[in-house]
Amino acid sequence: MGQLEDQVKRLSVLLELADPLRERVAATLLRISTFSNMEPGDVLYTEGDARAGDGFVLLQGEVTVRKSDGFEARVQAPALLGEMQQFHLEDEAKRFASVIAGQNVAVLHFDWQKFYQALEADISPNDQTHVRDALRNQAWMHYLEIDDEI
Repeated sequence: MGQLEDQVKRLSVLLELADPLRERVAATLLRISTFSNMEPGDVLYTEGDARAGDGFVLLQGEVTVRKSDGFEARVQAPALLGEMQQFHLEDEAKRFASVIAGQNVAVLHFDWQKFYQALEADISPNDQTHVRDALRNQAWMHYLEIDDEI
């Protein structure tokens, strides 16, 4: 599990956290996630989908992020996918973009609610705030990147 843990700890969102907290959050993600390989063209998310519970850690390969307005970007591993949905302000939050697997994609698949519940058991309330702030910062950065391209 050492190689997977190293990949998860390299996620940009976790680099905002101090080393001991980064290690605990990475361990939590690994404990609650399921590893899988994706086929080219597999859809991780569909724009407009109301299901908000899935998260992915892109461990290997590249995915395409695509919006119906023509925006398209490629995201390479390691990357956290699905964090923007966690901070959507509408009552019925919908996926902001579609995410499609490319070649040689490996992911950790997890449920955001289980992730937050596990964090409550694993780390202090103060550390939970740091993790949520880091996730919120990353979500805003992704939103601004997409908004700049539109």
